[in-house]
Amino acid sequence: MRIVKLTNAEARFTTLDGVRRFFLEEMPSRTPPGKFRVTPGRIAKDGLEPGEPIVFTFQARVVFTARAASGLLSNDDEESEKYPTCFLVDLSTLCEANEDFHDVERRYNQAASASVILVESQGWNSLPDSVHTDAIWTWLRKGETFTLTEEIIHPAGLVEGAISVISVNAYERNLEARRQCIAHYGESCSICGFNFGTVYGDMAMGFIHVHHLRSLSEIGHEYVVDPVEDLRPVCPNCHAVLHRRIPPYGIGEIQALLGQRRSRGISR
Repeated sequence: MRIVKLTNAEARFTTLDGVRRFFLEEMPSRTPPGKFRVTPGRIAKDGLEPGEPIVFTFQARVVFTARAASGLLSNDDEESEKYPTCFLVDLSTLCEANEDFHDVERRYNQAASASVILVESQGWNSLPDSVHTDAIWTWLRKGETFTLTEEIIHPAGLVEGAISVISVNAYERNLEARRQCIAHYGESCSICGFNFGTVYGDMAMGFIHVHHLRSLSEIGHEYVVDPVEDLRPVCPNCHAVLHRRIPPYGIGEIQALLGQRRSRGISR
């Protein structure tokens, strides 16, 4: 698990709002999407693997978590002199967090009987693969939404045979927006009424996707999501059907389709 420290030396990382704008607005619009530029010496060439968990910290707080979509790559854009390398963040795994980085250090050291220094150390630390690291990752990712296996355009182009997921925008992954949406509409699917907790019991309580009603092409850079007006809870099956078209189908369209089939006695 890689620890990436966002420092005030970078102009866009002077405030928490600036950090959020970078991850939720700027980084998804880069070419390729998810590009994170790296200054020399931050990560050794063999120090980052595709799929590796990444914890982004700012002012001693964990602010985002995600998985790497690539290893370290050469950066050939207009800022290549300052940032000769980069890596890609898997935007489908990006989640906001709000945890004290000191707690991460304390929890890991207590569990692993170690004395690892994370907060005050220089550079981008990493924690080794272990049950203790997995426990930290699970704790930081609480409230994470599902991802679905589905065909998608890979950040670097169409990759035949690649493992991929449905792409949801940052507003669907925003944990506070998700919480407010579910608090208003409940945990049942807005289309078919499926409720994970009712069917599977306590172990699945609260599992539900959140769907954004507006397509990315309609959203400007200054857009602020309204969790009640813009989001709806939907089950993974209905979410996949919504995204069978670009732009996605409307909630009402899929409700009508499902209603027609049910009226003809065709069960789900």
